[in-house]
Amino acid sequence: MREMTGARPAAAARRQTARSVLRLIVVVHEVFMLRTLSIWSGFALTALAALVAVVGAQTPQPETGLKVGDLAPPFALQGSDGKIHRLADYKGKTVVLAWFPKAFTGG
Repeated sequence: MREMTGARPAAAARRQTARSVLRLIVVVHEVFMLRTLSIWSGFALTALAALVAVVGAQTPQPETGLKVGDLAPPFALQGSDGKIHRLADYKGKTVVLAWFPKAFTGG
């Protein structure tokens, strides 16, 4: 009878050890996977940045035909007040043109 009661704590200890080893294996695997994911994410971001740089360098810039000091060509723009403002309407006055991109448009 004594041997049976002695076997039970030993079996429980082995099961506990097996569970601990299994938990350790799972944690090591998760760390490995996160590390691998982070390395591949870094590669992907680097490749994307290089692609953007190459495409940006190959995109020709539009020729405006204007040089510093040139007079502005006639134009009409809609203001934030909803009205159409023409440059000719401000002849003889100082004009400051401020442009702000619309929120969340990438402009």
